[in-house]
Amino acid sequence: MINEVVLTLLDEFEDEPQLITVTNEDGTDQVCEVIHTFASEQFGKSYVLYVPATDEPMEEREIFAAQYLAGSDGSIEELLPIETDEEWVYVEDILNEL
Repeated sequence: MINEVVLTLLDEFEDEPQLITVTNEDGTDQVCEVIHTFASEQFGKSYVLYVPATDEPMEEREIFAAQYLAGSDGSIEELLPIETDEEWVYVEDILNEL
């Protein structure tokens, strides 16, 4: 019985989107939904693809990308800009594969 409850709870959490708060250039905070995280051995960094958390259909939302620093639990702790053109090409390739 306990195993069934745990499995049910895990299923519910998996369906919940991972949300992060992003501070825009004008200083306002915006809640965003993580659509994919991945790491690059080539650059030694972790990256995140995210969209604004709105009611619009996913295909109508603008996709943003950033590198991130992970916390001890693997969560996204801090967003950092993508620094080089080579990194952007890599991130765009990953996005095109999704």
